[in-house]
Amino acid sequence: MLDNNFEFVDEFERKLAEYTQFHHAVCVDCCTNAILLSLEVKRHLGEISKEDALVIPKNTYLSVPMTLKNNGWNISFEPVEWSESYQVGKGTGVFDAAVGFNESMMFNDFNGEDFLVCVSFQQKKRLSLGRGGAILFNSGRYLDLLRRMRHDGRDSKINFITESTMTPKDIVMGYHCYMEPERAALGICKLNQSHLLPPYRKIGYDEYPDISILPVWN
Repeated sequence: MLDNNFEFVDEFERKLAEYTQFHHAVCVDCCTNAILLSLEVKRHLGEISKEDALVIPKNTYLSVPMTLKNNGWNISFEPVEWSESYQVGKGTGVFDAAVGFNESMMFNDFNGEDFLVCVSFQQKKRLSLGRGGAILFNSGRYLDLLRRMRHDGRDSKINFITESTMTPKDIVMGYHCYMEPERAALGICKLNQSHLLPPYRKIGYDEYPDISILPVWN
């Protein structure tokens, strides 16, 4: 029996990893923040630099480039004919797979140890929770840091006052983008009946407008 609300998040993450065949999953409040968090964790570990411009397909959704610019990342738009997912920047290992959630993701495309693959559970997505997202990956080196950074740099299972008083050095600079236990519980119920999910449909760049022409970037 689950005796801690955030254990519902743990259980949903376990089921997500099992379903997609990844080793690990970390849930957050939306796919856009999953992408931002993935990049920030890789930067924190020295694997990528914030000085490099991130190539974004000109045919995608607005939230990704807007959020990256608002958080100090440099972006550039290029024509990319992507299907199901695309890499955010060249060589970052961070993938926007918001529309690519399916039961064989890792096995088919993402078996690299450096890959962080971000999916969406927004209301129009295949696994619809109204809102939410997850980071899927294989390397254990990202796990603890992602879990801390998604919830204000702290351990979700420890009382904030206790942790900040007893082990203040454990707290890192983080983001306020954790998934609520109630939403994770809904995700558990839906994955327990995964045969009822809508059929998977491949979506690609040709279903999105060219956002690079918008005046907002100037």
